[in-house]
Amino acid sequence: MELRFSKMTALAGGLVFLILLSPAVLAVGITPRTISYDTAETHGDGFVWDATTFEGFYYSVNKNVNYLNDGWGERLYFQEDEGSSNGPLGSTDSPDNNIIDDSELIYTTTPYPCSYKLVSELGLTADTVPADVGGTSYYELCWFGAPYVAIEGDATQLSKLVYKQDADYQKTLKAGESWDLGSGYSLTVNQVDVEGDKVWFSLYKDGEKLEDGILNTDGDVSDCTFAARADFGDSDDQLYFMTYAESVFQGAVDSLAVFRYTWLIDKDNALLIKADDTYQGFNVDTAAEDGLALSNDNSITLNIDDGKRTYFTESWYFQTSDENKGTGGNGYIIYPVLDKSKPGTYAVRGIPADTASTSTFEWNPATFRGFYYSVNKNVNYLNDGWGERLYFQEDEGSSNGPLGSTDSPDNNIIDDGELIYTTTPYPCSYKLVSELGLTADTVPSDVGGTSYYELCWFGAPYVAIEGDATQLSKLVYKQDAGYQKTLKAGESWDLGSGYSLTVNQVDVEGDKVWFSLYKDGEKLEDGILNTNGDVSDCTFAARADFGDSDDQLYFMTYAESVFQGAVDSLAVFRYTWLIDKDNALLIKADDTYQGFNVDTAAEDGLALSNDNSITLNVDDGKRTYFTESWYFQTSDENKGTGGNGYIIYPSQAVTVESEDEASENEGVPESEVLEPAEEEPSVQPETREEQVISESEDAEEGSEASEPAGEEKSPGFGLSTAIFGVFAVCFLMRKK
Repeated sequence: MELRFSKMTALAGGLVFLILLSPAVLAVGITPRTISYDTAETHGDGFVWDATTFEGFYYSVNKNVNYLNDGWGERLYFQEDEGSSNGPLGSTDSPDNNIIDDSELIYTTTPYPCSYKLVSELGLTADTVPADVGGTSYYELCWFGAPYVAIEGDATQLSKLVYKQDADYQKTLKAGESWDLGSGYSLTVNQVDVEGDKVWFSLYKDGEKLEDGILNTDGDVSDCTFAARADFGDSDDQLYFMTYAESVFQGAVDSLAVFRYTWLIDKDNALLIKADDTYQGFNVDTAAEDGLALSNDNSITLNIDDGKRTYFTESWYFQTSDENKGTGGNGYIIYPVLDKSKPGTYAVRGIPADTASTSTFEWNPATFRGFYYSVNKNVNYLNDGWGERLYFQEDEGSSNGPLGSTDSPDNNIIDDGELIYTTTPYPCSYKLVSELGLTADTVPSDVGGTSYYELCWFGAPYVAIEGDATQLSKLVYKQDAGYQKTLKAGESWDLGSGYSLTVNQVDVEGDKVWFSLYKDGEKLEDGILNTNGDVSDCTFAARADFGDSDDQLYFMTYAESVFQGAVDSLAVFRYTWLIDKDNALLIKADDTYQGFNVDTAAEDGLALSNDNSITLNVDDGKRTYFTESWYFQTSDENKGTGGNGYIIYPSQAVTVESEDEASENEGVPESEVLEPAEEEPSVQPETREEQVISESEDAEEGSEASEPAGEEKSPGFGLSTAIFGVFAVCFLMRKK
């Protein structure tokens, strides 16, 4: 079997974005399926995102083919206005344009049919569905990333989809127990008549009873089904709640009832959308029954800086690279991101692949944001093979055949050795060097060079010690170029992984600061820096022996200034860089990491493959984990092209706990840790395992953790002075 470090370009597949609404809604042409765009290579209406390429959009894997081929769901795209004074976004003539004039950023969404789970799971038809349900299907419409229902199929009347019970999920309630359905709605079981196989329950909204129901689980579908209707929106007698009592039984102590196929929309907060309404900074240009089209109400000036965000809705923003990071050193990279700062669980997903239409399954940092991604290195990721790759490669001895093919699109077994993970080290300049314009001749000798080698390891940033991919030290902290840290005397700065920096004293008259570096409360280094001197006087570098190498740089900081406030003496630090010297990984062939065997361990790269076969659970409500945190999500069976095969993509769940526990935001650093690509808002709160509805931002690399109180320290300092040699140039590996 050939192991390769692929130079994969963004996964491309024909994608027709044709929105059929009205003459006011313009069609979008064919574009490759990609997450990030390069303004030096993309022009005007080539900037297009849909539910498969922007995780902020609501995504149902079972509808993947319809999203691509039938124009279902949401789209975001650029379309130049003829009267624009700034020209197109991206072009060969003007790739640096960063202004989107008003009405040039278009957001469209169309309603699409969905079968009720009651209907699809029980095989009902228009003749056999209970009369109170009123039909076999309804229309969903995605509205700024959340699932809504188009009342009577009309996109101008929207009711939020509060709860949709997964097909495989059942809810068991004891008599007297309540079930929180979301948005203030709850269902309470009042009594269970075990002898008569009946259950009596009530539906509440904000504590007020809306409905009473009695269902007989020993009857036919109509006897087991409860449907509630009301007048809301601009329509009368509309279904807003449905549930199905599957069974009742008597336990040792309690009487129980089992509910399935529950469906609920919020009847009390319907949106009635009209032309010229404004939502989240977008003006409604077209409000029709068959779809909505909106455009930005004001011009948007993109902040071309990898550490800055340009919000264009309440929760969506554009992330860009720095200037001149596009192809040929022109233009910039751009992509939309969902803000993940609010507590919750977000799914970071890769671009989906269809087993009925492809036999190539490959993801890189630009197509799976579970991989470590630096937007400034996008071109290198695509063209030079930097960073991580995950791909399927059939083993000649495989007993199950390829994953995906026209002959066997239903194969769901990845034999051992067929799922390949590769990662290569690549050069990075220290921020001290790039921001101060230093060279090999002017960089402080204790730093030892102008650059180091990063290596991405299962989605996390590491440093390849001496540029050797087999010696890895975790990159604990890399201070964003535009961020400065101000510390008072006596204050500590938590850098992560047990490391902290404490300012002991500030000598304002002498422009000096004395500080100490700690690990788990134990002092490692003392430093005194003079902010009135040259770069060497302002820079502190600490070195140690770790991995298989001696005298390696592991910490660096730069004291920019000191000053006296009204009460406190302060010091300002920048360009801080830290790796964990105490937990180096020494990787050898045949080692095993997260279920992957190391097939190749070389200085210029690592190649691993799955140690055991992987049987994919082809079910949109199930996950198949293949590492500790990455899993494959699939559609149900026969949801691929032509009703064959299935859809598959890698994903990762990222949890944001609370604002109090969240890290202090320093801006997005050059290398982002997890693009949390971000999880869909769940309409099924009890079953995140079964149904994650759309995907960083991000667990951000430059973020700070909470800061413990400082401690008094005794004086003393020491600076390592050995010169750190410049890393050798690393070549991409192609090993047969």
